[in-house]
Amino acid sequence: MTRVRVQLARVVPGAADDPFLVGQLGFGEWEQIKTLGFAADRDRAVTARAMARLELGRRLGVRPSLVSLLAPEVTGGRPVVRNTGIGVSWSHSSEWVALALTDDRPVGVDIEFVPEEIPVEALR
Repeated sequence: MTRVRVQLARVVPGAADDPFLVGQLGFGEWEQIKTLGFAADRDRAVTARAMARLELGRRLGVRPSLVSLLAPEVTGGRPVVRNTGIGVSWSHSSEWVALALTDDRPVGVDIEFVPEEIPVEALR
C-alpha cells in the first residue's frame, strides 16, 4: 500500500522576497519565477517549490537546493525527482499551497479556492 503525505501551507505575502525561501530553490528556478507578472503568483510559486524542496531534501538527506527536481514547466507535465521513484505534486490557489508526496509512484494533488459568495452576474 502506498502512503501519500499531503501538506498545506498558507502563502505569505512577500514570500518571493524572503531570502530563506528563495535560497531553497534550485539553479534557474528563481530566474523562471521572477518573470511572473504578479507578486502573488511569484509568492505562490516560491512557496510551492520551497515547500517541496524542503520536504524532499529532508527525505533524501541533501540540501533542498540540491534536490534534482524538475518542475512542471520543464517536464511538460508533473514535477519529477530525477533518479528516484518519489512522486511529487503541488497545487496552489488563492493563499494556499498543497503538496503531495509518495515514495514509490506518481501522485497528483489539486486545491481550489471557493469563495463564500459567487457573484451570479459574473456567470452570465
